[in-house]
Amino acid sequence: MDERQPRIAVGLDRSPAAHVALTWAVRLASVWHATVLVVTAWPDADRAVARAVGALPSGRRRLHRMQRDAIAAAGSGLHPLPLVVREIVFAEPEVALCHAGNGADLLVIGASRPQPVPLAAVLLDKLAAQRALRGSAARLVVIPADSSPDGSPTACGPTTTGPATTGAERVALGAAV
Repeated sequence: MDERQPRIAVGLDRSPAAHVALTWAVRLASVWHATVLVVTAWPDADRAVARAVGALPSGRRRLHRMQRDAIAAAGSGLHPLPLVVREIVFAEPEVALCHAGNGADLLVIGASRPQPVPLAAVLLDKLAAQRALRGSAARLVVIPADSSPDGSPTACGPTTTGPATTGAERVALGAAV
């Protein structure tokens, strides 16, 4: 019986927290022999501005370069590099990430501050709805921006919510991997 390869979806924007989350996801994928899906949202408002100033093609190229460079940095020193697929989604971040979470085992985002991340709360609600409809959904992992530079969890570590947990119940993932 063939088991499917684990999948880790990770949101990437220009924030340092997102780059730390990507590094964490790529390094975990190398241990799990998982595929990584790197998702960058390009919201309607941002595309409209780019279109208005005639920068739509260059904006898209800039996002592709940002993904390429971030993936190269995240995989630095890993051999072999896990399979990494990248995607730019024309949607708001919560929609793009929820879409990326379909079929993923983990959905990883970065957090630039220790307080609860508003995006995480929205994603938790959407993932709970997916779980109710489909019986399964990705676990949300929030990586603090102050994790170590190589992406390994710090003492406070990443947090995750699982199938049987609520937003208030968090389990340190660092010990589980």
